[in-house]
Amino acid sequence: MLFATIRHTATATGTGTCAAVVTDPRATDGRAIGAEEPVRVRLIPAVRDVGHLCAAGLIGRGARITDIERAGFTVTGETTVSRAQIAPVVGQPKKIFCCGLNYTSHIREMGHPLPDRPTLFAKFADTLTGPFDPITVAAHNAARLDFEGELAVVIGRAVGYNFRPSLRQAREAIAGFTIADDVSMRDYQKATPQWLAGKNLLHSTPLGPWLADGADHDTGSARLETRVNGTTMQQAQISDLLHGPAQLVQFISSFTALAPGDVIITGTTGGVGFARDPQIFLHHGDVVEVAVTGIGAISSTITVTD
Repeated sequence: MLFATIRHTATATGTGTCAAVVTDPRATDGRAIGAEEPVRVRLIPAVRDVGHLCAAGLIGRGARITDIERAGFTVTGETTVSRAQIAPVVGQPKKIFCCGLNYTSHIREMGHPLPDRPTLFAKFADTLTGPFDPITVAAHNAARLDFEGELAVVIGRAVGYNFRPSLRQAREAIAGFTIADDVSMRDYQKATPQWLAGKNLLHSTPLGPWLADGADHDTGSARLETRVNGTTMQQAQISDLLHGPAQLVQFISSFTALAPGDVIITGTTGGVGFARDPQIFLHHGDVVEVAVTGIGAISSTITVTD
């Protein structure tokens, strides 16, 4: 099943968003939903977002709508929403981990040796934005703006600090999978050994559009593709990850706790603009799409302001 977080004012929580089950058969066809296309969903008004649905233990086990209703949550009849109403699939995760070097092709193009352990950095929750929202960047931050299409993992079960789970237990801790674009300011990133500044531009990381339940979705056969203005820039099999989703959960939980709704962005493949010759960076009006088989596609327009 597919889940989304919808910007919707009629919610019990009063936050302006609620979780939803996505029922539209076009959701996973690999094409970004058009600006004027309605999307069919069933709302869960009492649940603020998909992260809270994960905390209720309702994603990651192949649950169906009847299971959600048996847990005491009302699920509305089918309705339609616009893509502008689709919010980040998890709005306020407590932790966002990103893996910086996790596809062999990207590691080599960036001039790094293959790492024995995952290379991690963190993002703040306010870097997240909706999967179809414009990415607004001040001109002084837009000189070397780059794209990084990635698979993202959302945690569904708590994994305690210092508890090193087996790979099976790590897989069971995953609620599901979604898509991210780790938009990066390469001038900030390359200025120091630490990547924090270059990776935390406000409202620059689209996350969504849907969360594919981990019990239903096989990432082993999935393919990642990033397109800029319709031209394919990155493509890879998810199975080519050096450290797969379960391995990342296993490693991260060896030094900190993971909670339902936390996000792990698993890394990008070769083809980023910085590593090309000549280099290709994003400019005002560029449209970046990232698609993953069985999950769907996100689409962001770059807006540069004075």
